[in-house]
Amino acid sequence: MFENKLYQLLVQLSDKSIADIAHYLDSPSIKNREITLLFSILKDNLATAKSELTKVKVFNILYPQRSYDDQKWRLLNSQLLKRIENHLVGQRSVIENTRYHLDLLAYYKEQNLKSHYESQLKRTVKYFEKSKIQDADYHDQLVYLEDEKSNFLLSQKRNQQLNIQETLDQTDVAFLIKKLKFACSALAHKSIYTIDYDMGLLMEVESRITDFDLDKYPALDMYYTCYQMLKEPDDLVKFENYRIKTISLQGYFETSEIRNIYLLGINMCIRRLNKGEKHFGKIGMQMYEEALKAKHLLINGKL
Repeated sequence: MFENKLYQLLVQLSDKSIADIAHYLDSPSIKNREITLLFSILKDNLATAKSELTKVKVFNILYPQRSYDDQKWRLLNSQLLKRIENHLVGQRSVIENTRYHLDLLAYYKEQNLKSHYESQLKRTVKYFEKSKIQDADYHDQLVYLEDEKSNFLLSQKRNQQLNIQETLDQTDVAFLIKKLKFACSALAHKSIYTIDYDMGLLMEVESRITDFDLDKYPALDMYYTCYQMLKEPDDLVKFENYRIKTISLQGYFETSEIRNIYLLGINMCIRRLNKGEKHFGKIGMQMYEEALKAKHLLINGKL
């Protein structure tokens, strides 16, 4: 069986996604027999787990009266891949989350639909206020939302009080979280490879952390705790504090982010186990079991 980006993508998709794409390609808006037929051939091959298909055989099915043309074959694959990517992005955008609400807000703004925009702005603010997920991306998006609110208030009445202070505060919080997040990545990488990183404003960041109520910002609390653990790897109190926070704060993060947070501690356990501290093997195993039970280590349902 030939291997290319298109087929590699299809292999990774769920049966439901394949069925959704088939329905999408059958819509009148596509109007391309070759693309629809190519997808049908590849879909049937996936379902039956056949391996004898080659690009020449598929091309001959698509164009029985023509000899194989590699340029035409590549173009057709590229066109189908682009349509599938567009569909997959569209499917992600209909999932209700913070990004969905911001995308819809931006759409109404671009279309100059004032009443729609105002209603969506209210819905977006309420959604953010109720959101359980409050990770790094959430705080980045909240900066954008505060800016939108500021522009909206300014357009209503120029002499009214604006949310400028909230925007300034949220910008600081988002920056601090991102800075600590990437500092953790740098320290974790540095512990394995002999490489030094210029941490930039990290000293200033550390001095500002105490100005914030960490109970109010779970992501800031979590990444500051991770940073302290990685900065002082021999301090058992710092590690134990990290273990407590991974359990108490994990619900505020998307799966992909809490997975990386768990891996910071698991890799710490592996390094200390390799140094002869055998009890860290048990702790690392406990963390693996925790993360597996909560499905944090799975990607698309697979380990």
